[in-house]
This record gives sequence, C-alpha cells and structure tokens, in this order.
Amino acid sequence: MRNVDQSMVMAARHLCPTLLRESVESFRRRYHRSHSSAGKLRRLTGSEERSLIVVTSVSIASVAAFHLLPPPVLGALVCLAAWGAALGAGAPSATTVLAERSGQDKGMVLATAETLNNVVIVSLVPIASMTLETGSIAIATAVFSVGLGIGAALTLYDALFGLSRNR
Repeated sequence: MRNVDQSMVMAARHLCPTLLRESVESFRRRYHRSHSSAGKLRRLTGSEERSLIVVTSVSIASVAAFHLLPPPVLGALVCLAAWGAALGAGAPSATTVLAERSGQDKGMVLATAETLNNVVIVSLVPIASMTLETGSIAIATAVFSVGLGIGAALTLYDALFGLSRNR
C-alpha cells in the first residue's frame, strides 16, 4: 500500500497546471457564490445554528470523500466545490452567531475568533500537507478529521444546549 501512496504523491507533484488551476477555481467559485447565499440557507434551515450543522455535515462529507475514496478528477472537483460551498456559507453564519451573542464585546469576540481560526489554519494545514507529501494519506485525513470532529462536536453542543441558554 505504501508504494501506491508514494506513486499518488509523485503523480500529484506533476499535475497538469490546468488541472491544478481548475481544482483551485472549483473551490474558490463555490466559496464565493455560497458566501452570498448564507441567508438563503438560514431561511431554509430556520436558524443560523441549524445552518451551521448543515455546513459542518457537508464539510465532513466532502473532506471524507476527497481523502478516503480517491475519486476521479470530476469527483475530486465536486468534493472541492462542496467543501468550498460549505466554508463559504458557514463563515457568515458563524460570524452572525458570534456577533449576536457577544453583546458589548463584539469587536473583541470577533477578533479573537478570527485569530483562533487563523492559528488553527496555519497550524493544521502544514501538518496535513507534510503528511500528504510523505505519502501518509491516512494521517493527513486524521489531522483534518480531528479538526472537523471538534468543530462538529462544538456545533452540535451549541445547537442542542446553546439555544436554550440564550433565550
């Protein structure tokens, strides 16, 4: 199995620039389009908290499919588009929830949330990238899974118990 992983990494290093560009564009386009449609998702689900559950579920499904199934190119582009859409719709919803709950401390709460988000990204993405480069797809998937699992647990906890506390 290790030889297969290493050959996949070697193939990924020599991806056609057009395919690489399409992959990034697939993610970026869905991120930006869904960023502006977060309100529609909120209306569809009934609350910001429920929309975050949907977004977290789509993120988990798309990341798991991308890493665990090794889909063909079209499947990988669909996974990246779904991942981008989930993140794009989730960002405004999460910001709204934080702003509504923070009262007078909005600026500090939002700045702290953004800082923590950046710290996590700057910490986890390099670890996942390095493990992918060494051919450790399972470890990279575990790194993303831990982060998504923590996010899913906090989102569910908030949806189940946070709403009753804040009313």
